[in-house]
Amino acid sequence: MKYFKTDGIRGVFGASDLSIELILKVGYSFDIFNENKVLIGYDTRYSSKIILQALKYALEISGKTVFDYGVISTPALEYLTKKKRTIGIMITASHNDFTYNGLKIIYKGHKLDDSLKEKLEKRMEENHKPVKIGSYRENKCPKNYFKFFDSIKIKKKYKIVFDLANGSMCFLNDYLKKRFPDAIMINNEPNGFNINDECGALYPELARKIMIDNDYDIAVSFDGDGDRAIIILKNGKILNGDLLLYFFATELKMKNKLKNNTVIYSLIANRGITNVLEENNIKVKFVNVGDENISSEIKNGVASLGGEKSGHIIFNKKYNYSCGLTTILKFLSMLNEKAIINLNCIKEYYEVSKNYKEIRMINKLENKLKAIVTSGNVIVRRSGTENLFRVILMSPNKCEIIDGLNFLENWIIAKN
Repeated sequence: MKYFKTDGIRGVFGASDLSIELILKVGYSFDIFNENKVLIGYDTRYSSKIILQALKYALEISGKTVFDYGVISTPALEYLTKKKRTIGIMITASHNDFTYNGLKIIYKGHKLDDSLKEKLEKRMEENHKPVKIGSYRENKCPKNYFKFFDSIKIKKKYKIVFDLANGSMCFLNDYLKKRFPDAIMINNEPNGFNINDECGALYPELARKIMIDNDYDIAVSFDGDGDRAIIILKNGKILNGDLLLYFFATELKMKNKLKNNTVIYSLIANRGITNVLEENNIKVKFVNVGDENISSEIKNGVASLGGEKSGHIIFNKKYNYSCGLTTILKFLSMLNEKAIINLNCIKEYYEVSKNYKEIRMINKLENKLKAIVTSGNVIVRRSGTENLFRVILMSPNKCEIIDGLNFLENWIIAKN
């Protein structure tokens, strides 16, 4: 597709892949949808309000009624579009720094399927400009949004460090403080430029250090728009999405609540973890990278649990989207000593991920690397959110990783 990437439309704000002209085109093209209401939320980047104004103008002259929910998380907006049976736009670039921004388009609680993306892109290419009259209203997230979170009961009292990434999760700062009075809140003072700035889900070591220094029980790092979480145990072990899925799958299986005894992982999952699940008679299905691919499998009834290494976790068909707050609350509600021991005992494959702006002869490179990393896995793919290529090597044999890396670096030098 021309405009849509793995997670919506995204790019450096002001550049060609996220220009004001492009944003206006998106708004104008919303006349393909029958729904009159368009819900908008955004993260804390300085550019989010600029994009909001462009969308507001374009949507209003498309005849839409725009409901502005202000700074809110992506899962909150997904919840609202599902409840109101309408469409929404989340202005965010998730884990990227403040120079990036983007549009996640949500249709009745779900991200757009490919057919709707294609239809929207086709309309955008027509370069039309509607001349209707719409309206604009400011709204707040309703209190009943929090009822689901309140229903997740946590028996033990935990002292928690929350890293809000100076992003969308700051809108939940008061709720978290009320529910966890002893919590330490960090990176909860957004200024438009500090979102994900060496904090949040890509930098869990920060919350880890504060947790250890204060002798706290758990730490959690959210990303910029609140749809993923990375959790840190008291002993300092960092649980990414692969490990969190292992935890939830094994706990749900013991309670006979794991649908079809199956869990959905992305192709870049650590095979050391997924192998342990399969050894314990839990089926693992792999799908392409992107939480919408996980969501699709759950929607189709393949499983009730799935996620990605990045921290996206989806729990069921009813709420078929990833929510960082749901992840930490469910984790705390199920946490037990045996599970902690099991998490600490897992032997993950050695894993290395390298990024390159350009890679020539990709298929040949991938085959060469697979001939070196014979006991593990090799993935060479274009990033779905940034203009670069990723090479991932994983193996139980550390020597294979080293040999693979040496070959990779020599290849890049020689071919590029």
